[in-house]
Amino acid sequence: MAKTTPVILGMQTEITTFPIDAETGEVGVSKTIVSIEDVLKEIDERKDLDEPKKEQTKEKVREVDEEVEKKPLDRNKMNDLKKWFENNAPYLKSIIDLITAILSKLS
Repeated sequence: MAKTTPVILGMQTEITTFPIDAETGEVGVSKTIVSIEDVLKEIDERKDLDEPKKEQTKEKVREVDEEVEKKPLDRNKMNDLKKWFENNAPYLKSIIDLITAILSKLS
């Protein structure tokens, strides 16, 4: 069974998935690159957030970046960060997907 594998590369995080077609058995490859710098820039460009909310969101993104570098990863902290993003910044789907991928590897 193929799993999503997050690979931490400095300020970029690369997520590689290998979806398998249930009918044909064909294996595909999908690669997503999450750049923390791009996410921080996206937050800055949002007009619907006030400055305190922008800073809080950017701080949470930095927490994710710091957490993924730790060995071993703290599953509870990652779950808490995922819930925070789902409730407070659902527009940052790339970060939520990254956390989801990491949590799936911790199972």
